[in-house]
Amino acid sequence: MSTQYRLLERQEIGAECKLRASGGLARTAIVANLTNEGCMVECIPTSLQRGDTVYLQFGKVGPIMAEVIWLRKGVSAGLRFENALHPAVFDRLVHVAHRSMILGLETGEPNYAPRPALRAVC
Repeated sequence: MSTQYRLLERQEIGAECKLRASGGLARTAIVANLTNEGCMVECIPTSLQRGDTVYLQFGKVGPIMAEVIWLRKGVSAGLRFENALHPAVFDRLVHVAHRSMILGLETGEPNYAPRPALRAVC
């Protein structure tokens, strides 16, 4: 039995982003957690398939190209970024998300939503 170990700590952020599948329209999705190399998104299109290429936009940051590695059809997906996020970009996204959630701020930066206690119905 093979065991995979994650090398990077995941940051829970609950941030809104725009997600666009190749050839599709952008729609709002929730980034549940984030590492430099990928993320888990919720509220995904039901048409998304494993292996698809998608583009994420966090406010002014992006587009970030990623591949769908795993998915729960129409619910959530694991994405691997084509290029790892620069540490400064990663830190900024996490900082703004956490600050926004704690203070309930509306920022002009990426539009962050608090992570719901229950999974969103999309």
